[in-house]
Amino acid sequence: MNNLIDLPFDQYQRYRIIAEIAACLRQGLGLARLRVLDVGGYSRFYGQERLVLPEFLPQDDVLVLDLPSCALPGYLQGNGQTLPFTDGSFDVVVSCDTLEHVAADERQAFLSELTRVANAYVLLIAPFDSEETRLAEEIFFQFHMKKLGGVQTALLEHLANGLPRQEEVEEFLAKRGLVYRVFPSGYLYRWLLMMVLKHYVLSLPDALALHARVDRLYNRHFFPDDQRAPSYRHVYVISKQGETTALAQIAELWAAWNPGEGSPGEGSRTFARVGQIATLQLLTSLLVLEGQPGSAERLDVAREVGQGIVGEIVPPRVIGQSFLCRQPNLCRLDVLVSTYGRARQGELVFHLWEGEVATGPAVATVAVPIAALQSERWCTFRFRPLAASAGRWFHFTLEAPASHPGDAVTVYCDQVGSYADGTRFEDGQQLPGSLVFRTYGLPPDSGEAERRRLQELEAAWQAQWLQLQAREDELADLQGQLAAAQAEIENLRRRLDGFEASWYGRLLQALGQYEPRLVTKTPKA
Repeated sequence: MNNLIDLPFDQYQRYRIIAEIAACLRQGLGLARLRVLDVGGYSRFYGQERLVLPEFLPQDDVLVLDLPSCALPGYLQGNGQTLPFTDGSFDVVVSCDTLEHVAADERQAFLSELTRVANAYVLLIAPFDSEETRLAEEIFFQFHMKKLGGVQTALLEHLANGLPRQEEVEEFLAKRGLVYRVFPSGYLYRWLLMMVLKHYVLSLPDALALHARVDRLYNRHFFPDDQRAPSYRHVYVISKQGETTALAQIAELWAAWNPGEGSPGEGSRTFARVGQIATLQLLTSLLVLEGQPGSAERLDVAREVGQGIVGEIVPPRVIGQSFLCRQPNLCRLDVLVSTYGRARQGELVFHLWEGEVATGPAVATVAVPIAALQSERWCTFRFRPLAASAGRWFHFTLEAPASHPGDAVTVYCDQVGSYADGTRFEDGQQLPGSLVFRTYGLPPDSGEAERRRLQELEAAWQAQWLQLQAREDELADLQGQLAAAQAEIENLRRRLDGFEASWYGRLLQALGQYEPRLVTKTPKA
């Protein structure tokens, strides 16, 4: 799984759980390969389609089914409420963070289909309704809107559908006589911290590498300790074979992740938390730095009127616009988008070049998930301030490499008006009018301060990362000393057991050789 360590932490966490459970089920069923169906397992990372579960279960036969069209091998387009399979077609059926996206009145049908096509087990993993979970999602939802200026569409579906209730799932299982175990996963408070931190990092210019480091850090150090309550999601392991040894083994797995006080694993867990506390200090320091006063963006170019649209942005179309910048420290450009009320897949990719035409390397590239866009709203692209932008020409392009007809966005334009300070392009050809867009810069006295602030942020990350690495080395030494001490204690215990056995044996031997003699007294005359 080392090649999966850079996955977004929320994805890594839930699929790692499935992999750990699958190992128990494989052993319990006595099968070298499992037939697995993943309902709702289609993913897209940075514009690239990906089926994650087959990567976590390379030894099994995994089929992923979901609503979007996808040409990847091992994928089938379909609906979870009407699965196109006969009863018991799969050893294990998985639904991971999908139930909450199913309309409330369709969830019973969804659960029925999962249990129908499963031969042995169903793994149902999802966030469920509770006051704590609703509050955590609301905090993140509001943070996303205020920091990134857009709606988090996944949570919007949670709000629209309502989170599923555990009581309803357990009533469904009880009516069908299905045996199950339920476990916590994704420690809620850390889930919220990570979601806020990750999306804060995404708001920084050129921060994809930093974003990946945050995920990698969590995935390496936090996973085992986050399988506890209060949790963001719950894991239902549902057996169609009644009580099994696999269920007991999975319960032992969670017990090992949550050692009780005084248990052998508690010492290692305490040492692990030392590193985790250091990590939390590192992550929160980023937020403290970001909270320092920044400079206000100022509107520069404003082409905000236009009733036309350019049409669907699909490959190989590239939409472009040149403009003359008047302010220094160009740091932001907005375009007015329309999603046609349906576009959800892929990313809208923005490139910015110096000059009136797109030549040479781009000075900025930003990709925004199309699913995060709102129709008839501004789409914002932020990038590092360009200090010497005043009085210079720039050219930007828009493309959507993963979009296709019927599932794409468009941008607004003024097709008839004149614009002396720029030219509209499509695929390199000049067109009349202009795109509907606006640009922003930072005041002359703040551009350098803003750059210094970002440099300080990156320097703080690097410095504290090195400190964390040093603490991890110390932690490894302490864990080594702990393991040696535990081994010595175990050795002493064995020696003591041997001594007690030897001593007891010699005692029994001595007692066996002892023959008590009766002493009689002659009565006195």
